Amino acid sequence: MDDVISGWNQKLRTRIPSWSSFVSTARQDKRQVAYMLLPVITNPVLRRQVASVWSFLKPRSINLQLDNVTKNHLETLRTDGVVTNMPEIPGDQLPSILNYFKSQLCHDPYRKHLGYFSWDKVPSEDCNMAIYTAEQIVRAPHVMQLFNHPQLITLAEAYLGCKPTLDNIGCWWSYGGRSLAKGTQRFHRDFDSIGGFKVFFYLTDVGPDQGPHEYIIGSHIDRKIETAAAISDDSLWNHYERSNACVITGKSGTSFIADTFGIHRGQLPSYGQRLILSAQYNINVSPHGPTKPIIKYETKISFDNYINRLYSS
Repeated sequence: MDDVISGWNQKLRTRIPSWSSFVSTARQDKRQVAYMLLPVITNPVLRRQVASVWSFLKPRSINLQLDNVTKNHLETLRTDGVVTNMPEIPGDQLPSILNYFKSQLCHDPYRKHLGYFSWDKVPSEDCNMAIYTAEQIVRAPHVMQLFNHPQLITLAEAYLGCKPTLDNIGCWWSYGGRSLAKGTQRFHRDFDSIGGFKVFFYLTDVGPDQGPHEYIIGSHIDRKIETAAAISDDSLWNHYERSNACVITGKSGTSFIADTFGIHRGQLPSYGQRLILSAQYNINVSPHGPTKPIIKYETKISFDNYINRLYSS
């Protein structure tokens, strides 16, 4: 069997080593039920059908209005899976966001023994990436405003068929000069939600050598590769032409969105460091968010309660 066409049992065991572990994990966090089962649904047609039913049960806006720009983005997202010309971070906000994260300690989630460290004092050459916590992210200046940009929220609802849930926020450094790509630096599909997309913001300049995001255009709606496992370069290029790859470079502040069920990766930087900020807009809630809101807004800032319920109240 082709190594990129997984059998049903193989897909199921991606996140469920045994039924006893499934029951135990689900009892601890009910969000895990869908999360553990989602790798079974690799057929994009079936995914869309299930997503349509699921979204029908969720809240939605009355008379959702899309301007022409958003309509164009929606069409591109549906056909290509990626939109590269989303609004940039305003120039007057960018320095404070970048300086905030540089002032915070980060950590390698795969090497917890390293503890917390400064972004520019990485304690091990084995560390490819270093992340910030959700609490650090939501407390960063301007970040929640970026995640709640009206154009972004409207696009998410139009794409999903219901109000989105802001979920799985992230901010992390990728370090160059490493010998081996790890984790999300390898080609893969995301199975966090039955339907959704991610927004990404480059907080540092990203050229061809600084770990640009790479997305296989149209792979979110085709069946050439049906696996929940990481995909080798050789396997990928046996199924796609190089012209299908969209490699996204840009200056600090660049923003783009992608349906990350489509095949993608953040390339391993050849040198330097890349800092990226992201958030996911889902139909169903993943286990990546907090179990209770992190912040309570006491200012005049007002965000949709449903969309932001995982992080703020």
